Amino acid sequence: MDVINQTKVGGWSMEEIAAFALKEFADKGSCLVIVNTKAWAETLYRQCANEANKDSVFHLSTHQCSAHRTAIFNTIKARLKNKQPVLCFSTQLIEAGVDIDFASVIRFLAGLDSIAQAAGRCNRNAALDEATVYVVNPTEEPIDQLIDIKVGKDKAERVLRERAGQDLLAPDAIALYFNYYFYQRADQMAYPVPEKIAERPDTLLNLLSENKLNNGISAPLYLKQSFMTAGQAFKAIDAPTYSVIVPYEEGQALITELCGLSKEFEAKAFYRCLRKAQKYSVNVFPKCLAKISGTRCAC
Repeated sequence: MDVINQTKVGGWSMEEIAAFALKEFADKGSCLVIVNTKAWAETLYRQCANEANKDSVFHLSTHQCSAHRTAIFNTIKARLKNKQPVLCFSTQLIEAGVDIDFASVIRFLAGLDSIAQAAGRCNRNAALDEATVYVVNPTEEPIDQLIDIKVGKDKAERVLRERAGQDLLAPDAIALYFNYYFYQRADQMAYPVPEKIAERPDTLLNLLSENKLNNGISAPLYLKQSFMTAGQAFKAIDAPTYSVIVPYEEGQALITELCGLSKEFEAKAFYRCLRKAQKYSVNVFPKCLAKISGTRCAC
């Protein structure tokens, strides 16, 4: 498996990336393009769907509900198994827990850990004598709010410069990357807690360990942790999103059923529907919700 740095000064335009993807698709029979944002996945899909057989071109992102993504995954896997052409544009959701095998992979510049995950989707079953993962950088990429991706991209770029021409996924290269990545973010690794929650500058690590600022100075260590404060501060996904049920397949019937149950509330039936609706839900930000609902965003 070869990982080739194809980044360039000024970056790749959308047209250049689309042309590259179509060439790899034509030459290899299957190509996966992994991007960092949903907007890029959709843009490239729309561009290439107009230039290739639409039955062969696919798009994956969390703008699709879980049931929809599963259906697309199954179609892609079946086509690949039957040696049918596949060109797929996806966000990083395809990098973990997905057993899928493409002849070629193009990865937008990101952390070396993400690039390694992308490489795991290329020639996964060792059916080819050789295969290549290409790393490219787009001209424009709005990732300022995606801190993990932004920092990972910056540190990977540094490793690419320092280890030009060497194996980018060698253990020492990965170790160097994580050294750069965690060194810059050392203060964040303790997970800072807002002062308005802890009533003082603090961290989750301290609240759940020694908790030296606890007023119970003389209390034994196992009584000093502030579990309630830590629980109030912790967010598994730190994003103000709303879950929206979409009318995909059974989703439409669930929407109708939930609307009916809201008028005559039956707890057991209501929560049964909500559990089933999880597969037909997508998370959207307030501005997106306001746009699709025709209301003004208060944020």
